[in-house]
Amino acid sequence: MKKGFTLVELLISIALMTIIGTVTVAMISTVLRSSKNTTLAGDIRQSGNYVLEQISDTARYATQFKMGNADNLGSLDPGDATTYTQDCSTPVTSQSIAFTTSADDKERIFYCDATAHTISYQLTTDLNYSPDGFSSLIDTSAVTVPSSSCSITCSQSGAGAPPTIGISFNLSQVTSPGVTPLPENNVNLQFSTSTLMRNINN
Repeated sequence: MKKGFTLVELLISIALMTIIGTVTVAMISTVLRSSKNTTLAGDIRQSGNYVLEQISDTARYATQFKMGNADNLGSLDPGDATTYTQDCSTPVTSQSIAFTTSADDKERIFYCDATAHTISYQLTTDLNYSPDGFSSLIDTSAVTVPSSSCSITCSQSGAGAPPTIGISFNLSQVTSPGVTPLPENNVNLQFSTSTLMRNINN
């Protein structure tokens, strides 16, 4: 006579299968969340490195620069030479800087735009910029610059020494209004670099 499973054995089997299924689902969910986090971090890192590359390359080959004393673009107003500086013997921190190269005598303005939460760029002549003529260096539909995280600095090691231009900012992913991202997907990365202007006044 064949003996079937008892009720206790069936309950134990069901409990074991439930535990195994729960653990498997949890492991798969963790792997998927980790993969999404890695993808987000990679996209943000790519955007941040692009900004660093654009600013550092421009600073490296620039022969002149103008750096605002105030935290706004108006500090670069060419009509008032007292509102910007080319002297970094005392370290300067600002939200805007303009570089000039001897190749074309055009000025390239970089601007920490706190209103649009981005880092903007414009090619101008004699700082004759248009407030609406800036282009974002990042895809603002995907990444954003958190408030007060962006700054541009200038310093000199001594009198007559070439200035060192620094840029520091954070980037995080854009989220829908009122939506709080899961902790594992809340990616916020910091970027910074400094470049010695060896060609200044050459």
